[in-house]
Amino acid sequence: MNDQDYNELNSSLSSVLREKEMVWVIDQVNEQISLGKTESKEIVSDEDYRQNTLPEFVPKRRTSGRGRRKEEFLVTTEYTPKEKLLLLIDAIEQAVVNTSTMVHDTLYFTHREFKIESISFYSVENQREKTFSRADFGVEDSPTIRLKNLLAELRTHINAD
Repeated sequence: MNDQDYNELNSSLSSVLREKEMVWVIDQVNEQISLGKTESKEIVSDEDYRQNTLPEFVPKRRTSGRGRRKEEFLVTTEYTPKEKLLLLIDAIEQAVVNTSTMVHDTLYFTHREFKIESISFYSVENQREKTFSRADFGVEDSPTIRLKNLLAELRTHINAD
């Protein structure tokens, strides 16, 4: 795969998220991308150069050997198209798969401990109620499991390049 392929896949996944009213996932990934990735970079300093450019009133240190010392700095670099796609895949997995697993585990616990069959949430923002029931999360071959497997397969294919 090349950068164009990664960009096209990223665009396709973003379109699906928009259709499913999950633009907030795209926004969070874009925010991460705009911040860039932090990397540690070693830079070789030339001690002789530094010592020879100091003002006369600063005592100069003598250096032994070649006068070069490595120093480590944190730098921010841009994400590659491949890394951007992997960020989006990770975000989808977190937002959909991991959240669904959390809801499943919560519903299982509340049913086992308190015999509660469903939990409802009300969004003040869009004035809608969302109800989760055990029946929605009880099947092993659920859409969430299929999505998790597809994302893992896609990630494997991307990392094979």
